[in-house]
Amino acid sequence: MCLLIQSDTFKRTYNIIHMKQSGILVSISLACLLYLVILTEIGDYLVGIRYELYILYYGLGFIPICIHRLGHTRIWKLWYKQHVVHHHIQMYPSKKFDAPSPYKNTLNWKYNGNVLNFTLPSLLACVLISSNFPKFLYLVACIGSLLIREDYIHEHIHLTDSQWKDYTWFKYLKAVHRIHHLGTMNSNYGFVDLFFDWCMGTLELPDEATPPLASTSIAPVSSTIKNGRTSIS
Repeated sequence: MCLLIQSDTFKRTYNIIHMKQSGILVSISLACLLYLVILTEIGDYLVGIRYELYILYYGLGFIPICIHRLGHTRIWKLWYKQHVVHHHIQMYPSKKFDAPSPYKNTLNWKYNGNVLNFTLPSLLACVLISSNFPKFLYLVACIGSLLIREDYIHEHIHLTDSQWKDYTWFKYLKAVHRIHHLGTMNSNYGFVDLFFDWCMGTLELPDEATPPLASTSIAPVSSTIKNGRTSIS
């Protein structure tokens, strides 16, 4: 049975601390933070970056999560069609969550909401927070690397023959994202750093006995309703 992280802050913190596999996910978030520290140190030396990158990542990092979440509603019909219909239903439905490479995407980049809907807000944020052009260029490069990281990991999660398939951290991310493709698809909107899902109460982690944690093969699942939301078993 998957553990559904409660929206209540105390319960959410208590549940995460007492999960054996949470150490891996926390380690991933710390690795993401370390990457930001390294980029900030380099940026400080080159263009005088100090706090801007932290604000972009942790202050505005909720925007991509909200955009992703919006793609699972019918409010923005075009984005819903591009994301849910194309990716979740046509390319990688829950019963065929992963497949051999190459990654399946038939959308032209001009009509791919994954490109436009995440890139444009990031560029706008860089413009607003930059005090000069060199800082803007450096922040764009940093945010670009983060977006590429997210897209790269997401694509490999859906591949059965990924070069990362035998790594424990990758198995966990794959198991977590698999939950996102099941049921009402209302959890786990992040691909790598699940810090934002935890803050928003949308983090749903698999139990350590769930097959994807021991193997990348996909086992049959069933869904049940718990506290008004879908839980996977």
